Amino acid sequence: MRTLHAGLTTAQQAASGTPYVLVSATDGVDTYNYDTAASGGASKRVVSVHHWEEPYGGMATIRLDNSDQNFKTLNLRGFAVTLSWGFLCAGPAYRTSSVQPLWVVSQRDISVEGKLLTELICYDKWAYLANSFLIAAGVELVGTVVNPKNFTIGETITGDSSGATGKLSSVTATSISVIDVTGTFITTEDADGASISCGSLTAVTAKSAAGGGEWNKDTSILNILKAITSSVLTDVILDEDDSDTNMQDQPLVMVPTGARVRWLIRQLLQMTKCGARIEDDDKLHVLYLDGAAGAQYTFDGSHSFWTDIREQGVILPNKVLFVDQLPTVDGIVATYFGVAADAGSESLIGTFLTIEVDPTITSDAEAVNKGMTWIHQRKSEINQGQVSVPMECGLEIYDMIGVTDTRADITVKVRAGRLDRFYESGRYELIIQLGGLMHTPGAVPSNTDSIASDMGDMSAGTPKDPPVSATPGRDNIQHGTDTTDGSGLKTITFSPAFSAVPDVIVSIRGQVGTNVPIITVTALSSSSFTVRTRQAGGVATGGNSDNTGTGGPTITGAESAHTHSQVTGSQQTGITDAHQHGYNDASGQTTIGGSSHTHSIGNPHSHSMQGHTHTTPTGHSALASCDFCWVAME
Repeated sequence: MRTLHAGLTTAQQAASGTPYVLVSATDGVDTYNYDTAASGGASKRVVSVHHWEEPYGGMATIRLDNSDQNFKTLNLRGFAVTLSWGFLCAGPAYRTSSVQPLWVVSQRDISVEGKLLTELICYDKWAYLANSFLIAAGVELVGTVVNPKNFTIGETITGDSSGATGKLSSVTATSISVIDVTGTFITTEDADGASISCGSLTAVTAKSAAGGGEWNKDTSILNILKAITSSVLTDVILDEDDSDTNMQDQPLVMVPTGARVRWLIRQLLQMTKCGARIEDDDKLHVLYLDGAAGAQYTFDGSHSFWTDIREQGVILPNKVLFVDQLPTVDGIVATYFGVAADAGSESLIGTFLTIEVDPTITSDAEAVNKGMTWIHQRKSEINQGQVSVPMECGLEIYDMIGVTDTRADITVKVRAGRLDRFYESGRYELIIQLGGLMHTPGAVPSNTDSIASDMGDMSAGTPKDPPVSATPGRDNIQHGTDTTDGSGLKTITFSPAFSAVPDVIVSIRGQVGTNVPIITVTALSSSSFTVRTRQAGGVATGGNSDNTGTGGPTITGAESAHTHSQVTGSQQTGITDAHQHGYNDASGQTTIGGSSHTHSIGNPHSHSMQGHTHTTPTGHSALASCDFCWVAME
């Protein structure tokens, strides 16, 4: 909240007063001052003003008296504007408080009711940021991309012939883009990622830099904000960090080509429990949206209000699942998993889940923290409504205000989500929209891009439809203990059961040792589902050359079919029956062609079959257990 002169505070709280509005326009050379009272050399031309501001945007419509055709030859387009609201105070003296900087983008003449007016449309610096682009320097590699989803943003891409390297910044159906490039990629080679390639490159195109870049977990969110706003704002000031000091976090940020600065500011702040506003000093101020903070200004007996509409909504969705990637049909699975929820909303209306995918997540703890900040951002906006008051000159977006309603015998406090200030003959009023970005009474939109100040970088829209029901969970499977074929089986029961058979998304939390388990849903009903697990990629190699037991098969997959060579004298005959080994117990027994054999799982180990033995130097690959995550949605 802006600090006001004591005389201005007294004047705005008085039962009556004389409004004062000052508009100062300058291009750095010429300055023109217009006001409502011809004070201090200003020209008395201000007829009406409507100024609104909300998170990430604001503008003003200013109408000036042009009855003498003063503006016929005076073009103010592009002029910087300082808009100040105030009163005639004791002294007498006119005292004011200025809003964030504006500039004139449109000027037109209007004839109305016998008057000639000039109307100025002014935008704030958020519009500059919305139309400022970040373009990352790098290289576009055009080739064959079989499955774009298998790439991971931020992974290293290497040319298989040139040895050139770069970090992946974006993927399309026919190309990938890399930044931070070392060396030179060439056509015809493959550009290899960790698990997939952009094959047979047909074109290698350099992209020019224009203020963009990447931040590979080496720069704090605060310093990224400073870097991307330096061409528009004079500085970024951290007034108060959140309780988890998230503004000091160092995220992985890969800037897509053509990203807008305002969009990136919004994405960065969503990683924290903070909000940001541009203030009258032309700086971006970051502040913690603490729900427990006290009111900075109260409308009560000292500063009355005219009307007060208020309610407390619920957030929809009220539970969020953060993962680094969604499972795919070709076996790609989520590695990290985090859940957060608003217990208050859940107790009132039940659970409504949404899934957020962030490929930069590198741990469960990071996923949980992202979920908690996601919920906090929405909880900070659940108090909704509107308060109409006589003009208050110092309030800013996100200020915590109090309202004491003696008729309802209640005092509430809530953050200002939008401010509309009006001046015209007979009207000097401030209307405060409560609750951040609220648009729908009774619910917080899940589409937080839906704000009135959209200018191309965010899509306005209605809230997403939540799922009918949803249940996330995490379970553990012990490998090789449940079935004779060595694969684990586990049945999970839904509580409560669904009314119909749901969809089940199953993903792996991570590798166990060097083995990546494969999980398959084998049975699904409205009350439960069953999963089966096995190791991936098992093969068998080798074979006996004699009856000494040397050169036996190396078993790298416990479910793999493999062949034993039976020795008859100096000759070998093949026993090709496919069979399974149990690999969780210390020993197991299985039948092959009517002959049973036993083995101990050791390194090396031996087993006898129809009189021959062999030694396997590497032994069997064992996998004790794995964690997996699942989500069921009807």
